[in-house]
Amino acid sequence: MYCDGSSIGNTRDIQLPQQLPQHEYLEQMEPLGIIHTVSGNEPPYMTAMDVTQHARLMNAHKSWDKKTVSMTVSFTPGSVSLASWASHLKDISGVQRTRT
Repeated sequence: MYCDGSSIGNTRDIQLPQQLPQHEYLEQMEPLGIIHTVSGNEPPYMTAMDVTQHARLMNAHKSWDKKTVSMTVSFTPGSVSLASWASHLKDISGVQRTRT
C-alpha cells in the first residue's frame, strides 16, 4: 500500500493526478483503493460520486482492478465509522473498459 498526497480537494470534491505515482520503491506494490472522509453519518451504500470516481480510475489505470476499494471514514460524536465499498465494471451499466 502506498499513499499519494498529490491531490487537490475540498469537502465535496477531489481532483486526483492524471498519472499514478512512479518510483522504484512502488514497483512491487499495487494500489488498494482510496480512503476519504465523510461528514455526518455514513450512507448505507456507495455514493454516486464514489462509483463514478472508482469507475474512472479503473478505466484509466490497468493496475486498478476488482481488488481495489473505496473506503470511507466517518467521524461522528463519540465514534469513528469505517466502510469499504468495491465496484466492478460489469456492475456499472454504461461504462466500458477500454485499453489502447
